[in-house]
Amino acid sequence: ACISVIFVNTSRASLVYALAVVAIYFIISNSFRMFSTIVFVIAIPLIFIQYQGQILNLYDLVTYRFEVVGALDESYLQRSGLLAGGVQAIMESYGTGVGIGGFEEYINDHYPYLIPKPHNILLEIGVNFGVIPLILFAALFVRLFMVGLFRRELPLSFRVSIMLSAVAVPIVGAVPSQAIGYVYWWVWLATLIAMASTHVPEGQK
Repeated sequence: ACISVIFVNTSRASLVYALAVVAIYFIISNSFRMFSTIVFVIAIPLIFIQYQGQILNLYDLVTYRFEVVGALDESYLQRSGLLAGGVQAIMESYGTGVGIGGFEEYINDHYPYLIPKPHNILLEIGVNFGVIPLILFAALFVRLFMVGLFRRELPLSFRVSIMLSAVAVPIVGAVPSQAIGYVYWWVWLATLIAMASTHVPEGQK
């Protein structure tokens, strides 16, 4: 159902993230890997043979929707402009940032034709707080991913959730107009840190 919503809305970022989720589950979970193999080897060929015409029509429809959206979508111009403006703001501030909430003011002053919202959590942190906080923020999620990947004593559900969330940051963080002002970001981050820091009793490892 979720994948169908992604296709209907032609959300390319969400589609990339969905593929990343499937790939990570495939790498980590033996049962998912076995299930996927069975589906691809047996179920999908049978379904394609039975419903070949409908599947090809659906493929044509999806391809057409993405082509139309790609032709009409000019958001990449805004996003590339915001990225260039954000990098300039960081350089002009010598890597220290322009201050909390300064992104909107800077864009309004220097790029009035752009929407003054970062649409990118990494850009937002870098412009507002500077290079060092940006590096620390990125390093935190790299660390969380590594914990999920290598800390075998954690429950598998914790490990998968931590890794998928770490991978999702640059994707999900590009969806809202701004992120750091929303409480849910920090509740989510605190939850991930708590999960990664969970102590598992020796007998339950």
